[in-house]
Amino acid sequence: MSSVILLEAHGLASQFLKPLSLSLKPGEVVGLLGPNGAGKSTLLKLLSGEWKPSAGKVLLNGIDRKIFRKGHIIHDKVVLNSF
Repeated sequence: MSSVILLEAHGLASQFLKPLSLSLKPGEVVGLLGPNGAGKSTLLKLLSGEWKPSAGKVLLNGIDRKIFRKGHIIHDKVVLNSF
């Protein structure tokens, strides 16, 4: 398994999600489980850039997602949701 971090979130939060941090490496498989209303979809929307967080930041390959153009965000969301 690679030591390179592909996707990072630091103190990521929204009106509907308590602050959290995570790091995902290339090839890593992660399951996101929880009851209705737990914040699973909210987390994916924040990670993909579809929604802006109220706090924290998301890095893709070490680059802050805020600088990506909308087209890149949409492409990345397809990758995130394809698993």
